[in-house]
Amino acid sequence: MSWITIAWSMNAGACFVLAAVYFVVWCNQRDSWPHLLFACSAVAAAVMALIELAMLHSTTVDEYAALIRWIHVPVWLLTLSFVAFVRLYLRAGRAWLAWSIYGLRTVVLIINFISTPNINFRAISSIPIFRGGAKSFQYRLVRRIRGL
Repeated sequence: MSWITIAWSMNAGACFVLAAVYFVVWCNQRDSWPHLLFACSAVAAAVMALIELAMLHSTTVDEYAALIRWIHVPVWLLTLSFVAFVRLYLRAGRAWLAWSIYGLRTVVLIINFISTPNINFRAISSIPIFRGGAKSFQYRLVRRIRGL
């Protein structure tokens, strides 16, 4: 097992523990919505870490494309819960700005599931693996990035 696998797993575990703590606090204080929103943010971050770890270990283009497609769901949840947390807990920002962020992120999520393979890429032709050091880590390069 590589150190990246250990680090990403520890990151996801820490996020899940943090989410559980804040969820228990919210269960005891039902009027404190920022605690629930923070728990949702932590769960989304943990799921993102697990999907990223799966992306690191993917072996086929189809598997990698599916993981990129599905990582947008926790990104959507993280964005929405974080913006709501800032509005409620910090009492900062404008309501119209928060609603525009909610709307735009939702539109991106919908377009992501409509487009093939996803909103990030026009096509994924291969995922070559580059190894660094004595197999100390791996990272992947995806070819044919969507042109802007």
